[in-house]
Amino acid sequence: MNDAMFMKRMFHGYIRNYAALRWHVLNNYADMTSLEISYFSKLGTLLGYVPVREYADVPPAQHHYANKSNPRDLVWLNLEENKVILHLERENESSNYFNAVRNVKNKLLDSAQFPEDRYLVGVFGWVTDADYSGMIGFVANNNHYQKKNVMFISYIGPTKNEATQIVCDIFPKGSHERCEAWAELDKGGYWYAHFGPAPSAECQPLPPPAVPRWIQIKAGTNQITNQRT
Repeated sequence: MNDAMFMKRMFHGYIRNYAALRWHVLNNYADMTSLEISYFSKLGTLLGYVPVREYADVPPAQHHYANKSNPRDLVWLNLEENKVILHLERENESSNYFNAVRNVKNKLLDSAQFPEDRYLVGVFGWVTDADYSGMIGFVANNNHYQKKNVMFISYIGPTKNEATQIVCDIFPKGSHERCEAWAELDKGGYWYAHFGPAPSAECQPLPPPAVPRWIQIKAGTNQITNQRT
């Protein structure tokens, strides 16, 4: 399994297991942050890694700071070499994406400058269309990110409560692919997610389970070059 397929499988599992998080309308967004970080922590454990929350990285020689990094939301450590295999950041506000993605001294962009061949994962509980476009454009043209395997899961909408479009962008060392899913409420007030077309307000027969459809994006642009499942 190559890096691109590994990131795709992480997203497929995330969507298909979303209902198991049991996030109810009465929960708040801090609850969701905790649930999602716990989900990825358990996934790391099942894959044989050691998940660590609030992990402080020791910078490489000649890094732009000498002390340990600011705490990472979650990392997976390789037990054999004690190296970071995956670094995840989770944000709830559209305005926070800048610090998570574009701050050269913090979070994901700082982590992208470490020498290990680590996965960089961002889960953004709400971003506006404008912030999403700016975030993806920045990553697609940043030299540090282009040397890493990057995966962003973004909930897009005009407001936090309307952010039901789930878009996953993966950047396997320079290339770019995208997949779309949707979040909906069940009759009990719990959220679930699915692939396939956008939700409809009309009552319709339940369709067969949809499969994820990945589209290939031209490097450094937002142009679709290929469509495939």
